[in-house]
Amino acid sequence: MAQKTALSVQSLACHGKCSLTEALPIISANGISLSVLPTVMLSTHTGGFGIPERLNVSDFFYNTLKHFKKESVGFDGIYTGYFASAEQIDIFAEEIFNFKNENAIVLVDPVLGDNGKLFDGLSENFAESMLKLCKLADVITPNLTEAQLLCGESYRVNLGEKDIISLSLKLYDLTKACVIITGIENKNKIGASVFDGEKIKFIHTKKQNGHFHGTGDIFSSIVFARLLKGSSVENAVNKAVCFISKTIKKTVSAERDGLEFERF
Repeated sequence: MAQKTALSVQSLACHGKCSLTEALPIISANGISLSVLPTVMLSTHTGGFGIPERLNVSDFFYNTLKHFKKESVGFDGIYTGYFASAEQIDIFAEEIFNFKNENAIVLVDPVLGDNGKLFDGLSENFAESMLKLCKLADVITPNLTEAQLLCGESYRVNLGEKDIISLSLKLYDLTKACVIITGIENKNKIGASVFDGEKIKFIHTKKQNGHFHGTGDIFSSIVFARLLKGSSVENAVNKAVCFISKTIKKTVSAERDGLEFERF
């Protein structure tokens, strides 16, 4: 059997684990040949190291897409994360079909914000462009903030299962993608919901103390890799939830550095 190939399109932080520095080792460890396309370069991730140095690589981004297209480069899976601008999203959405092999899986992690707010530097039209990209996906993995932004809803906290089901239905109607909402807390548990257009499943594990940057990127990377390996969405999410829980228990470094996932 030929080796699966994939492309991950997201930011690259030189220090602190997130985005491509998590996607590359995790997806590669699953036996998948991963190509990468940075959307922006940062000196550190944005979760505890102050304001990072930022290198605009948009010209490189666009020219790389042209080069891939010229050379007929194709992938069995495409996984997107943080984009530096709405323009980048719009251009990639226009070009994505040039790089999809037959039956390719597209997973979009619609990185927009957290705790009810857009991330710094993102414009108000960012969610509109991201929704267009989500409509081209097979699977999307928003957190609760992002799910509400994509639906055009005002941010609410303490959402119950009925609220999550309602959000999932709206997102599915908007995108026709399998909807995985992350960061769902229920008393002393945390996990995700999975809605495939027919039924919803909640997958939780015991909540651990601490807040670690990059857990969402680890989650999406594992789900994407397992889907490419042939797992069901439910099994892929369960794998990701359990892996992150186990890794948090064993992580002893400073929280801002990220989870010590490499050991597992």
